Parts: sequence; structure tokens; C-alpha cells
Amino acid sequence: MNPLAQLLKFLTHLDSLGAGYILSSDAEAVIVLVRTDVGIHEVSFFGDGQIEITNFAAEDEAESLTFSDLLQSFTGDTGQPN
Repeated sequence: MNPLAQLLKFLTHLDSLGAGYILSSDAEAVIVLVRTDVGIHEVSFFGDGQIEITNFAAEDEAESLTFSDLLQSFTGDTGQPN
């Protein structure tokens, strides 16, 4: 799945949950700020397909994860057809 498709699918999942988010960008990535019960999460989608998430309430370091792991952590869905 290309990086834009990953971003759009993630936003669709957040919308389906009624989750609020803020979009921003820098020279390297599109950034989604999401607030959950456990804190604020900064999810960065890079042009090469890399995704990083920083959990401000839980840890200070960014971690790399797969798109399926990202969906699973926010929605319990891997985005794969059943």
C-alpha cells in the first residue's frame, strides 16, 4: 500500500471511531496528532512508507511500526480483508 493510501485509510479509521485529530506537515512527513484516553500520539507518515509514532504520555522516543500494527493499536483492525 502506498504512503498516501496508508494515511487515508488511517484517517478513515479515526473518522469511523469519531476520534478527533489534527493534521500538519513538515518537509519530510504528514503528521497526525490523535488524542486518546492514554495521551496524545503523534503519527508521522513519511513518503518512503515509514510510519513513526510518538506517545507523549507514555514515552519520549519515536518508534517505527508497520501500517497493520498502527491500525491495530488505534482500532483493533489490521486493515486486511476477512
